Amino acid sequence: MGDTHYIESSTDAGRLRWSAPAREGQVKISCDAAVDLNRGCGFGVVLRDVEWSVIGCKYGFCDEAFTAIEAEARAVLEGLRLCREHGILYAIFETDNQSLYWLLMKQEKNSSYLGNYISQIDALRASIPQLAFSWTPREGNANADSIAKFALCNSLHFLFARAFP
Repeated sequence: MGDTHYIESSTDAGRLRWSAPAREGQVKISCDAAVDLNRGCGFGVVLRDVEWSVIGCKYGFCDEAFTAIEAEARAVLEGLRLCREHGILYAIFETDNQSLYWLLMKQEKNSSYLGNYISQIDALRASIPQLAFSWTPREGNANADSIAKFALCNSLHFLFARAFP
């Protein structure tokens, strides 16, 4: 299993500071979800490199009813799948769902529906030798949030990926 680390975003005088990945070849993945109990959920995943360039983006829609934390876990799972498919070896995953962040940090197993997502996330962790999870305030996750809402409102799926390191 790869090394998994946990970090939290920092603020400077009340303003959110987003930082690019620290080294060449490392990717920061922002994940978010939007839920409408009458329609379903949308998820958004944005991948950026050390130069802050968007190197990948994925969003999707599911017409099943999810809780917010289930939808957020789905977004993280989709981000991990993108990393595995494109051979990303150094990744920092960023979520604004603090409950999910703590579940991922504890790596606890449970038998709930959410536990199924956590088990799938755990299974994919081994494909990324250096993996970190980060919590960021909602304001720091605006891009992933916007595309998750777009996917939900328009019932769409999309994947963009350029050549990965």
